[in-house]
Amino acid sequence: MRILHKTIKKVTEDFQEFKFNTAIASLMELVNAIYQLPAGRDVFEQLVILLSPITPHFCEELWPRIVTGK
Repeated sequence: MRILHKTIKKVTEDFQEFKFNTAIASLMELVNAIYQLPAGRDVFEQLVILLSPITPHFCEELWPRIVTGK
């Protein structure tokens, strides 16, 4: 959860400063951490929310699958 909250803070700051490449890099680091550590559904929900400004159509497809678990 600590990595998730650090990523949320970093991505939010990067979006505000129009540093999209570093925001994507931070999201990639979060995904790498998810592979190494067990993550709950709430982590995946937050990841999709953070990705939605960058990949809206992809996240629109993922959201119902994560929320309903199907």
